[in-house]
Amino acid sequence: MDEILSVLKRDFGLRKNHILILEALQNSDKTAEALSKSTGIPLGRIYGFLHFLESETLIDKSAQHPAVYSFANKKERIGEFLTTKFNR
Repeated sequence: MDEILSVLKRDFGLRKNHILILEALQNSDKTAEALSKSTGIPLGRIYGFLHFLESETLIDKSAQHPAVYSFANKKERIGEFLTTKFNR
């Protein structure tokens, strides 16, 4: 998975912080606060990165409060992301 994430960063416009978030979500769902702590991205800035990943359908956001983010069905999500990028 690390190699795939590296390609997404290098060739498809994901930033270092997007990759850090995806890596942090690989094994468990997390809140923005937990993601901030595990990635070192300030809480005030992490929401922009989360919103981007959610808008690109790479991650899901729960409706509960506080929201929990997940990176389930990784292969399918990455496939959809790449298909969308190629079609643009």
